[in-house]
Amino acid sequence: MSAVTAAAAAPPATRADGPVLSVRDLVVCTHGPDGPVVLVDGVSLDVQPGEVLALVGESGSGKSLTMLAVMGLLPAGTWLEHGTVTFRGEDLTADRCRLERLRGDRLAMVFQDPMTTLNPVRRVGAQLAETVRLHARLTRRQADERVVELLDAVGIPDPAAKARDYPHQWSGGMRQRALIAGAVAHGPDLLVADEPTTALDVTIQAQVMRVLAERRARTGAAMILITHDLGLVAQAADRIAVMYAGRVVEEQDVLGVFDAPRHPYTRGLLASVLSLGRDGERAYAITGQPPVPAERGTGCAFRARCDVGRDLAVCGEQVPTLLATGQGRVACHRPVPLPAPEVVR
Repeated sequence: MSAVTAAAAAPPATRADGPVLSVRDLVVCTHGPDGPVVLVDGVSLDVQPGEVLALVGESGSGKSLTMLAVMGLLPAGTWLEHGTVTFRGEDLTADRCRLERLRGDRLAMVFQDPMTTLNPVRRVGAQLAETVRLHARLTRRQADERVVELLDAVGIPDPAAKARDYPHQWSGGMRQRALIAGAVAHGPDLLVADEPTTALDVTIQAQVMRVLAERRARTGAAMILITHDLGLVAQAADRIAVMYAGRVVEEQDVLGVFDAPRHPYTRGLLASVLSLGRDGERAYAITGQPPVPAERGTGCAFRARCDVGRDLAVCGEQVPTLLATGQGRVACHRPVPLPAPEVVR
């Protein structure tokens, strides 16, 4: 990436004390039949102290993979090809040992599926106690007491008794709370929540998000929320980054995205949300499917599904650069025009 392109892609700094997390030109690859295949392509993001940044997009857009790269937890067969991850001014890509010490302490992650994250043959309390003792010099008794405090803090009834249960004895919502308890045990500066409400009913979803909000309020942690649920984003997020085909295609504050989306893909995502006020209307769906990473070709990856740039030559020849526009950033050769300001007479 050239210096000009890198500068254009970088998010603007908005606070004097600097971001908690700064990601620059992150590229993640995997093996393909004809060589490396790019899965995450030049992602740059900043997360400011105390804010909630939502990563949204279809499955396969690179949301979770981006954050696994940030956490140093990429799955086998993938690797960080390029880019930097800076946490509180420290370049974590240059010091893997430092990242491992920070992970679970100052950097924490709530994974998508608690049933596969928790060990099914170990008691819940024992697993959380192990997490606690990794980053604090506590005796076994002290760690057990701390686990009971954490489970109580996230709303687990009779936490001392429930800590002796196995994961299969807990409901999905309770298991998710256990992961939250482990993640916030040391008051992290940044919490990554990967689809924390997937497969939960709406009542439990609300409880889980309330627990996350309460724990963040106590610690002042920033959060990256990975989700498909735009309703959840509207309630919880301060800022939204929309990802498509491994790239960030739009970033704005939450009101800007919902009131004036600039990228055609963002507009399509919002149009596909069902609402009570649209009874009798056909549900909207973006035509086509996201491109397979190895077959993205040249130009804009969204071109074949786009109503705006499908016939524009530039859209088939050049990958759009993520550039500042108004209050956010958008990567589109012909972004959706901003609404005209109201004239006050």
